[in-house]
Amino acid sequence: LYLLLSAIVIIGLYASWLRFTRGLGPTTNLSDAVPWGLWIWMDLTWIAISSGAFIFCAGFFVFHLESLRPIVRLAVLTAFTGYAISGLALIYDLGLPLHFWHPIVMWNFHSTMFEISWCLMLYSSVLAMELSIPITDGLGLKTLSALLHKFCVLLAIAGAILSLLHQSSFGTLFLLTPGKLHPLWYSSWLPLLFLASAISGGSGFLILELFLAERFLKWNFPTRLVKSLGKILLATQLIYLFLLTPDLTRLGKWHLLFEELANSAGQECPACWFSLEIIGGLILPI
Repeated sequence: LYLLLSAIVIIGLYASWLRFTRGLGPTTNLSDAVPWGLWIWMDLTWIAISSGAFIFCAGFFVFHLESLRPIVRLAVLTAFTGYAISGLALIYDLGLPLHFWHPIVMWNFHSTMFEISWCLMLYSSVLAMELSIPITDGLGLKTLSALLHKFCVLLAIAGAILSLLHQSSFGTLFLLTPGKLHPLWYSSWLPLLFLASAISGGSGFLILELFLAERFLKWNFPTRLVKSLGKILLATQLIYLFLLTPDLTRLGKWHLLFEELANSAGQECPACWFSLEIIGGLILPI
């Protein structure tokens, strides 16, 4: 295991050296015409599965759902880790990585990325403050811990607002490139669909974490807790389905889907990938 991890680190260091010495274009084959690579899903995925923090922090601190207490800190730690990884990955994705601080002082109110950048920075700060509460508790810093506890509700509300803003804004990014996105996926409802899928991802990932913690760390969690998470996951999946179905109908995509499936023999089939996404990622889990 250590040899495998060491090999991954060495490969990562070599890839980083290439990226920062040769530039983004020569090492990734990206250009102004092809600005994104396949790995961009990694950035979005980490942020999506980190959405559990704002759901469960708001549920516990704002709505006083005591049953969520055992997973609040786990959700915050998961979110902080996910956002840290995504922030680092986004620096690698930038054409001029040393300019990552520009949104702080160079404000562009017409840019979707400007709003996303600020939400990511602010929400990462909120997560850091939420994560500092158990750290100060563990270090015995009672005065600082008591002060931070007074702001739990405000931090939970701020986290929920910032998450709702930027989770949906990732869908807005795709609205800017209608020519780059297949009609089956392109929709003005993408911000809503991204938000719903992020909440599903966050709930599902926490269930996976609880399973792994119970399996390998021998942690014991109440069965009702996992069932509650399952109900939240089911509800968000159904919300996504109820958003997607009328969206496909109002834009006439059903005809396009069946037409492409019928004519897919021997050629590229975006409709096949779309069907796999809906059946494997939505219908079967429900």
